[in-house]
Amino acid sequence: MGVGGALQRAQQPTVCSQAVLNLDVTWEGVLHMFGPAIRNLAIVIVSFSSQAFAQLTITTGDSTWSIGQIESELNANGGTGNEYTWSVVNGELPPGLALRTDIPSWFSPGVTAGVIGVATTPGTYPFTLQVTSGNETVTKLVTMKIISLVMAIDGQLPDASVGVSYSVTIATAGTTGSVSFALQPYQSLPEGLNPNPITGIISGTPTTPANYNFGMIITDSAGSKYPGININVSPMAIDAPASLPNATQGTPYSASLAVTGGTPPISYTPSCCLPNGINVNGGTGELSGTPNGPGQWAFTLDVSDATGAHLRRNFRLGVLGTPPILPSLPLSDFIDGFTIGQFQARDIAISGGTPPYDWEVTSGTLPPGLRIVDDPPVPPFWRAQRAWLTGTPVEVTDRRHCAP
Repeated sequence: MGVGGALQRAQQPTVCSQAVLNLDVTWEGVLHMFGPAIRNLAIVIVSFSSQAFAQLTITTGDSTWSIGQIESELNANGGTGNEYTWSVVNGELPPGLALRTDIPSWFSPGVTAGVIGVATTPGTYPFTLQVTSGNETVTKLVTMKIISLVMAIDGQLPDASVGVSYSVTIATAGTTGSVSFALQPYQSLPEGLNPNPITGIISGTPTTPANYNFGMIITDSAGSKYPGININVSPMAIDAPASLPNATQGTPYSASLAVTGGTPPISYTPSCCLPNGINVNGGTGELSGTPNGPGQWAFTLDVSDATGAHLRRNFRLGVLGTPPILPSLPLSDFIDGFTIGQFQARDIAISGGTPPYDWEVTSGTLPPGLRIVDDPPVPPFWRAQRAWLTGTPVEVTDRRHCAP
């Protein structure tokens, strides 16, 4: 008795090893006629030829960035080594950037280097990247374009409340020509809010509480920026204004910060900094006490309900001195430095007088991208006791506003 068959091969096999075995095979029903069949079989182990390693290629391509901090991965595929070694072999990176191997922890697995730093100078910068993996090396011409367009507010917008009119402007700086605003594909604003494509104003009346994240496209004639933005829409609302009525030193004071909406029980938690002698009732939101010194204070009130929903509001409270004190600015003319391309805010100190104050620049000029405002749209827990010097700088200058 014999068994036959054929193997159809798509490619020529390579013989790796050969062994001869004694195989005892018994066919049921045939044993009583012929007895156990003893055969010597040769088993050949084969492998089919295939490409062991993919060809080394650089997948990092051309890109456009705004001035400021940049952390960009360098990516490649294939190669014969265990990791990639990178270098710039021709041209120069944008000023302020370098090819670095001390990469952030959030870079993708397998990435060993990036273009990292603070880009300071708009322009178009072509350079040649080289990567080595094992015994393979390849190069690629890459262009980085740096534009001066920045978003001049923080991506975390002030909290909104269901049923309460809301408006905030996506301010920009460093623009070239006209500016337009649009949502990124497949992105949406909180229900009830709409973006203005020309002014960048997000406005309307929110209808559904939730925490919303979305991306926008801000475009001028030089290029586009793609910031991420967050708005928390709370089921609770506080009717009190951001600048509360002034208190007077040594005189009892009271103001209600109670919310409407939400699911009881409601909890009120203030966060830095109330005047000495003034407190917030954690169950009712009543702000009360007798302040014992003049000044202006800022605090954030974090309100939560039984469902875990939150409403964060920034407030300011001025305390008038007894007797009244004339307003005065500090003698120092130095404000802590800003970083180009990064939204920041600095509190401008003032004492005395009667809050709120009106501010204006009477001589000189502010660095491009910065402005002085009394009540800017800042994230929760950003508190200014007086006025803000705020924005996103778009030029590098020293303390006297002199460019290097």
